[in-house]
Amino acid sequence: MADAENYKIVKSQLPLLGGLAGHNFIAILDPNDQVIHELHGLATSKTGKIKPIGYVPSDKLYVYNEDSIGGFFYKPSQKQAVVFEGSYEEVMEKFYLGEEIGQKINDHNFRYPILGLGRNSNSVASTLLKGMDLKDPDLGMALTPGENSLLLPEEELNLIRQDWEQKDQDPNSIQAPSQSKYDDVRSMLKGLLNDTDGSYAKKILVDHPEEVSRFDEKMQQHIGETQQLVAQENQNIQQEQQRGFSRSI
Repeated sequence: MADAENYKIVKSQLPLLGGLAGHNFIAILDPNDQVIHELHGLATSKTGKIKPIGYVPSDKLYVYNEDSIGGFFYKPSQKQAVVFEGSYEEVMEKFYLGEEIGQKINDHNFRYPILGLGRNSNSVASTLLKGMDLKDPDLGMALTPGENSLLLPEEELNLIRQDWEQKDQDPNSIQAPSQSKYDDVRSMLKGLLNDTDGSYAKKILVDHPEEVSRFDEKMQQHIGETQQLVAQENQNIQQEQQRGFSRSI
């Protein structure tokens, strides 16, 4: 059952060639539907440079998160489907599993097919979803070569997931961390940047009354200090003018 406070994993599609083709990827959305994480398969040159599409035999196919590519591809207007909803911890557990599968894919150093005609970035999205034991929905009529093709055998994906679940049950293993302050702030900033009607800003003010109150106190203190400095400066100017007038007489 959907919950207003749930985080989401979505399969989203970046339109290419005016929407005739598409690049499928995985995005993590917070309860305000702001993107906080992504996973992509992208063509990469032999020098490590990410390319829009591979076209030479030396190009490789690697998996990246949003930090590796320096930003987000996700937009609310893209074709997309929610494939999982849950708490932050539940969603991030699957995201970290996706990153683990992505590392296994990278270890194979797969060649990127010429012009993407073969197992490509869409194959990465399908492989990640299969490995996370999630559905891989069809997002429409756009051309998505490589979709539904797996880069790793299903048996290997099952073993990766089983090993991950065993680590999760091990009390000595590293657990997925609770939502960090960094994720909180990044999500809030993303929401404010996309806030076209002021509704998100209003929600922030309602949801964080203590922070708003502290900010208001600091602003009032800053205004008071600024007014004192201005008054002192005006007084100094007046005194200097009086001294200059006295000397002229």
